[in-house]
Amino acid sequence: MASIGQPIELGVFEDGSPARVSLLRRHALVGGIAGAGKSGGVNVIMGNLSACPDVIVWGVDLKRGMELLPWASCLDRLATTPRDAEALFSDAVAVLEGRAEWLAQRGLRVWEPSPEAPALASISA
Repeated sequence: MASIGQPIELGVFEDGSPARVSLLRRHALVGGIAGAGKSGGVNVIMGNLSACPDVIVWGVDLKRGMELLPWASCLDRLATTPRDAEALFSDAVAVLEGRAEWLAQRGLRVWEPSPEAPALASISA
């Protein structure tokens, strides 16, 4: 994956065709019972996003980093406590409000990520 604008391949369908999902301007929730593969899915997503030059990734792992700490070198920021998570999300809102202001001043509606102006993705585990 070379860009956040490309779909991520999460695996394959029963017929063998690739299961792809676009994360640009999207929200995703991975849920399931214990052992269903949620952490594996998060690892696939992190592996893909960390290779993209046009995205920065912030992580929230309130299990004190148990899930995302292995990805710490790929994360621009990692919150492992509720206080850290609150600060991270507050800063994310500030980033998004700043981008909205920048877009409004230029009469634009959509943020187009680039290496110079990357998308902001947050992963919670």
